[in-house]
Amino acid sequence: RMVVVPNGIDAQGWRPTSRARTAARAQFDGAAPLLVFAGRLVHEKGVQTLLDAVRPLRVIHPGLRLAIAGAGVHEASLHARARRLRIARSIDWLGFVDEDQVAAVLGAADVVVVPSLYEPFGIVALEAAAAHTPLVVAETGGLIDLVTDGVATASFKPKDIDRMVAAVA
Repeated sequence: RMVVVPNGIDAQGWRPTSRARTAARAQFDGAAPLLVFAGRLVHEKGVQTLLDAVRPLRVIHPGLRLAIAGAGVHEASLHARARRLRIARSIDWLGFVDEDQVAAVLGAADVVVVPSLYEPFGIVALEAAAAHTPLVVAETGGLIDLVTDGVATASFKPKDIDRMVAAVA
């Protein structure tokens, strides 16, 4: 017999107070829809796909902002991609954000997107769910379990920009 014990988090630590959520939201245009990505800025996290989805999402939701919390080896190329796509002014690059602040940013979001091309599990997805924020994930690796268990509110095939846009919208 085998018993699978999945990864977990202390959910209480990821439930920001109303005050922390409001303060985090105030960093951005509080009235505009806010998407959040949190994680390492590396190829397999799929941030490039999320950037490709920003313009079509802004057609549906004018004023939409994307906050990216994280740092990594692809940070410069992602900034360049945002400039090429002419969406740079719609993105808030937060850099490394400590755990307390990340919880507030996740909680302030209208949707947290986990666009990974490959993801063994996806702790950030659990953190967003614990913050009571709608969650959209790529159908890959351990994230698939969050879709089938009803934790994620919507999903899309990795790299599928049209399905990502539909899932987020």
